[in-house]
Amino acid sequence: MIDAAKRSSADEITAIIPYFGYSRQDRKEMPRVPVSSSVVAGIIANAGADRILTVDIHSEQQQGFVKIPWDNLYGAIHW
Repeated sequence: MIDAAKRSSADEITAIIPYFGYSRQDRKEMPRVPVSSSVVAGIIANAGADRILTVDIHSEQQQGFVKIPWDNLYGAIHW
């Protein structure tokens, strides 16, 4: 979808990800294990997205994996 938007001359592309499936893989537990959330976020950024929007990610440290803006929305009501 990002590639199709780029090819049709979109001014700005926001990747809206309601469920970020790799959000619990945000650290290395053993040697030679990839940080999958970093890889997936990098793929989204390299594909051409200008911003990432997620809902309730596991930990906010994932936002530091990419150089593009990353906004996280919270699904819970805080009184």
